[in-house]
Amino acid sequence: LDPKTAKQKIDELNAWEKTNTGNNINTGASNTAKMIEAVFHLRTKQIPNFTEDDLKRELSNNRLILLPINAQGLNHPNYQRNDVIYHMVVIRGWNKEGFIVHDPGTEKGQNNIYAFDKLYAPAADWDNTENKLLPNQKVALVVWK
Repeated sequence: LDPKTAKQKIDELNAWEKTNTGNNINTGASNTAKMIEAVFHLRTKQIPNFTEDDLKRELSNNRLILLPINAQGLNHPNYQRNDVIYHMVVIRGWNKEGFIVHDPGTEKGQNNIYAFDKLYAPAADWDNTENKLLPNQKVALVVWK
């Protein structure tokens, strides 16, 4: 996207969040799915307690996966600060080394490779009501046209 269109889409997302959730700080998988459907008119589904095969199957069908995580659990140098806890990354493919992950929210966030267990361990949804991380709720958010 060109910068003007990207900013417009970000503004639309922020407006939707503000109207529908009351803030635009952290959004759990369910609210993110609703936002994607409303703003971008894409389809979504959630896979609780996803497996490696679940991710590969969805990626094989040309679908993207948003993964809610405890960012510090990735052991990536960009998440070593204590202020970054909840985050979502995009899983866009896999190879023999692991899953290819993009994180547009950080420097050096493109084409990072993680083995399945390194993604599953920090996977955690967000409770919008209590504003807290849910480390026992592992969910993959699948997105497609």
